[in-house]
Amino acid sequence: MLNLELYEKIKEEVKNDLTAHNSQQWYKYSYNLFTSHKLVSIDDFWKTVAFSYSWMPTIPTIHYEKIEGKEPQLLEELKKLQQGKGNINWLITTLTPVINNSVVGTSKTLHFIAPDIIPIYDSRVIKAWEKLFKNDSELTLKSKKGDIEKILFFIEKMHEWKATIGIENNKITLRDIELILYYYGKH
Repeated sequence: MLNLELYEKIKEEVKNDLTAHNSQQWYKYSYNLFTSHKLVSIDDFWKTVAFSYSWMPTIPTIHYEKIEGKEPQLLEELKKLQQGKGNINWLITTLTPVINNSVVGTSKTLHFIAPDIIPIYDSRVIKAWEKLFKNDSELTLKSKKGDIEKILFFIEKMHEWKATIGIENNKITLRDIELILYYYGKH
């Protein structure tokens, strides 16, 4: 079911939203700014958290004390993530309690650090995924326990979907798939 045909079907249903989205100059500018931000020090990570929350209607509660002393390991894993070699499970598990206890905030932060590796996981994307796969025992999020297990499953399935699509069209990115889900979840 995770194939090019499904992608094209959803894309057709949200084409007006995508057209409006693509005409937003600030979105393009800020997205490129966020995803091209250099990750040299742990301070760059915190700037990325701030970038992420500029796209959200909340001010995060940061539990810095939960990673105190782990900053060098965190920075190393984030740099590995940018190269496609990071420990996604460790990053999600470690950062979710730190970043507002939110898998959404964590996914946006990690997406801006590694957009080709981590899709954004938010309420609209979750709504779309459940609408599409509520009766599919292999793909429903409801079968997973807790938010961390759900997001890790989602990331895995998004990569499977991208790989399947890539057989026929290797120009479609993880962000392209996530974006159609975002707009599909709006309806």
